[in-house]
Amino acid sequence: MAPHTLRALALAAAFLAVPAAWAADTPPATVLEHLGSAKTPEESAAIRSWRTVDRVVIEKTNGKGRHETEAVIEALRREDGTVVRRAVRLLRDGKDRTEKLQRILDEKNEKAGKTARDGDGGEPEAEFVPPDAAHREAYRFEPLPPGPGGEARCRIAPASGHEKDPGILDGTIVWDATSLEPLWLEGDVLNPPKPLKALHVRVEYRRVGPVLSVGHIVTQGLAKVLFLRRWFEAEIRFEDVRPEDGAPPAPGTATP
Repeated sequence: MAPHTLRALALAAAFLAVPAAWAADTPPATVLEHLGSAKTPEESAAIRSWRTVDRVVIEKTNGKGRHETEAVIEALRREDGTVVRRAVRLLRDGKDRTEKLQRILDEKNEKAGKTARDGDGGEPEAEFVPPDAAHREAYRFEPLPPGPGGEARCRIAPASGHEKDPGILDGTIVWDATSLEPLWLEGDVLNPPKPLKALHVRVEYRRVGPVLSVGHIVTQGLAKVLFLRRWFEAEIRFEDVRPEDGAPPAPGTATP
């Protein structure tokens, strides 16, 4: 084989090897560690107060039979760690049900030491396996070009042997290239729990004082119960989030 052919093959091999080298550290381990440590305001003892805005839309696959619920709740963590809540608004198909929601919250507020969630507001459940440090072996990572704002990105997909894992994701992680903190995670849940036939999730993160907090969760999907098929979208936003030290909300969060 001619020398110039050997050189060409060597250059080609080196070029093709670059993506594999990137994938070995894409994303950096710190990104996955942050994904594993990020918590919602309710889960984090470092968060003092917040507001949740829950919205759920359910309709038939033909667009008929639409039902929409929106609940706004303010929460405060007391010094003993218990959380008390106040209903700001509950609308069901445009009808005000705030008083009913407050009665439910009053009962939960009396249960000291429990972090009861307002199931009446339809808070979405994120039924997926997070691609964090604890689950790294379940995923393979492929580098993607930077986003329009310079943010780093990579595609995630099930690793060999994990394609049938319940809740495994096929999607994207986006993180800040400087701080290595995740900005958002989005993807399709390949094996969603019953009665779901399809499920797409998006989780957005933001720093609040000393902690990395979940700021927004959106789930979209299709559920089938017996012969009924329903499309749904459920989201929860955490607004006006304040840490224990009383620092102002993180940039971009809504205020009253």
